[in-house]
Amino acid sequence: MPTFIARSIIHLLEATSSSTGEDFFRALVRSMAEVLGTRYAFVGEVAPGERVQVRAIWTGAGFGAPFSYAQAGTPCANVTVGDCCQYTSDVQAAFPDDRALVEMGIHAYFGLPIRGTDGRVRGLLVAMDDQPREPIPELPSVLGVFAARAAAELERMDAEDALRASEARYRTIVSTCAEGVWLIDAAGDTTFVNGPMARMLGYEPAEMMGRPVFDFMDDAGRERTLANIERRKRGVAERHDFELRHRDGRPVQTWMATSPITDAAGGYAGAVAMVTDVTEQHALEARVREAEKLESLGLLAGGIAHDFNNLLVGVLGQSELGLRRAPVDHPLHGILRSIRDAAERAAELTRQLLAYAGKAPKIAEPVDLHRAIAEIAGLCRASAGVGVAIELELDPGPVAILADPAALTQVLLNLITNAMQALGDRGGTVTISTRRARLDVDDVRGVAGQPLPAGDFVVLEVRDDGVGMDAETCMRVFEPFFTTKRGGRGLGLAAVHGIVRSHGGSIEATSAPGRGSTFTVHLPIADGVRALDDATTPAAVATRGRGTILLADDEPMVREVVRLTLEELGFAVEGVGDGRAAIERFASAPAAYAAVMLDVTMPGLGGVEATTAIHSLRPGMPVVLMSGFTTDVVPADLAHVTFLSKPFRVEALVDALEQALG
Repeated sequence: MPTFIARSIIHLLEATSSSTGEDFFRALVRSMAEVLGTRYAFVGEVAPGERVQVRAIWTGAGFGAPFSYAQAGTPCANVTVGDCCQYTSDVQAAFPDDRALVEMGIHAYFGLPIRGTDGRVRGLLVAMDDQPREPIPELPSVLGVFAARAAAELERMDAEDALRASEARYRTIVSTCAEGVWLIDAAGDTTFVNGPMARMLGYEPAEMMGRPVFDFMDDAGRERTLANIERRKRGVAERHDFELRHRDGRPVQTWMATSPITDAAGGYAGAVAMVTDVTEQHALEARVREAEKLESLGLLAGGIAHDFNNLLVGVLGQSELGLRRAPVDHPLHGILRSIRDAAERAAELTRQLLAYAGKAPKIAEPVDLHRAIAEIAGLCRASAGVGVAIELELDPGPVAILADPAALTQVLLNLITNAMQALGDRGGTVTISTRRARLDVDDVRGVAGQPLPAGDFVVLEVRDDGVGMDAETCMRVFEPFFTTKRGGRGLGLAAVHGIVRSHGGSIEATSAPGRGSTFTVHLPIADGVRALDDATTPAAVATRGRGTILLADDEPMVREVVRLTLEELGFAVEGVGDGRAAIERFASAPAAYAAVMLDVTMPGLGGVEATTAIHSLRPGMPVVLMSGFTTDVVPADLAHVTFLSKPFRVEALVDALEQALG
């Protein structure tokens, strides 16, 4: 016959072999009551606060609801400290504070601690009866079998709870992190993506599941990915940039931190990538690089134009002097006129270069932008081809900006003409619109990524529905000498860029092949400006000059042509090569000079600083400042100064000198 212990083990295994969790504990307590022949049996787990949480209880008539109770004053307190307890009768008398024993009519109590694999007491097994019982010598062995099985199940459930908690934390981290998370298997198929990853590419997570990773990149990306997977198979984890494809086809620039996933045997099972969308950052970096490139080109263009202007002063001046001296019927007269005309065309080219560099001479006055747009649009309509329409969508009411009218005309004419040419033979519509905008400091980045100041701006847009431009062309449209037109010089939009920048504004081009182009210009609104007073007509030029002119210019050819011109008018001229020499010459005899002519930009000491020193020696001394750069270099509070823009013709030189002399 099987022993009592053997029968108990067999009964336990038969009752609990197919159960887990709470079902296991129910089968366990019922089997325990049946084996020991008691009315009650329960399994409890030690809980915080010196309490016991009952997992399952058998009452003889069925299972009771789980509950918890305090150990203090109960026989269970002796069990949970590690003792096997048997109270065969009158257990109520031994524990008078345990009201449950009285209410249930308990006489006999048998208990054994449940120990985990670490030896710590995890809970207890208890069998109780409402009748006195004989001692059970085999109790430690019988309940020990039950306790070991209960301990294993408690630890298994703890492991499951920990796994679920870990998975929940993982899901929370993965679903709430800003970065994309992408898992692929060994075949390269997507096994998981979180929400940010899917949204980055324009999908829902379920739409990406199971699809090959190659579906979300172009051919070049596929080649890179195949090479990357080979490195993952060798266990290489790395960070790298990578271009993915959005659902709509546009590129998505990303930064990936990718690691291999291995199986239990250490073989390659796939890869996981943390993906950050850096498209906007790449675009900003590209704009900064473009700004630096355009700024460098602007400095180069300005420097070339400045030096070239000095040479043109000599060419224009000498040719005009020659024309004055050569009879009209002289063979040299036509040659000299051709030289002068060529020099004037070259001067126009330098003005465009200076406009691009933002250093073109300009006169700022209040201009009604809408009126200027209407006038230029009217002129362009007259020359528009068949099927080309020009539409205006202007903000209600006039918009005043502080601008050089001629420069503004150049901006509008270039933008509208380019838009018309973009339509080609098929025709289309050019739309010119304006709107007002109040910009905060970070609302807009200005010309080529440089920030605009906060304030009130008018936003001018010139849109066409023509062939459009690709990204590379769009980035280069403002470069000097870049053009897509046969025979074009490529200075139109470059000059527009510089003019807008010199007026404190910004310009940006957006386009795509087949979708037309839009040029967006921000210009500061001139609030509270008043109309300029009518300019007074200068007095007629004296037929013969009198007195001595002090001339300072670092370019010998400029000094020579100015000297010849002024001497022909009857002036005496003393020439020096820089501002410091001019001050020393003037200081030796301040009353000896009728006027002073100074180049603004000279080595050592420039014309503005020299003017201040000369006025300190003789207040009110007439000064003519010459420059190929903008009048902005001349302080507005510098009195008794006339500005002469290089290169100049003889008439402009005479007019400037007479204006200075009054």
